[in-house]
Amino acid sequence: MVELIQDTVEDKLTTLVPDYINSMFAKTEGTYNVPLDNWLLDMRTTEAAVVTDTSFGMGALGIMFDERIDEVDLTTAFPDMPYKDEAKPS
Repeated sequence: MVELIQDTVEDKLTTLVPDYINSMFAKTEGTYNVPLDNWLLDMRTTEAAVVTDTSFGMGALGIMFDERIDEVDLTTAFPDMPYKDEAKPS
């Protein structure tokens, strides 16, 4: 029974959560209001969440911008970022 619960939770976290978050951002064209005047966060997730026995992580790319100026296409690539630093407990 425990294994069934664990498998069900893992499935929901790796399929439903990313789908829900992506659909939420799709409704706003990928932008999210942050609690700063005129600032928006533009972000996207590119893959399902990573779920382990000790952590839950989801990669996302994002950039904040002032909506009065609009977005600027960056000429540099985003650096690869780890989901979790195994050297630091969390």
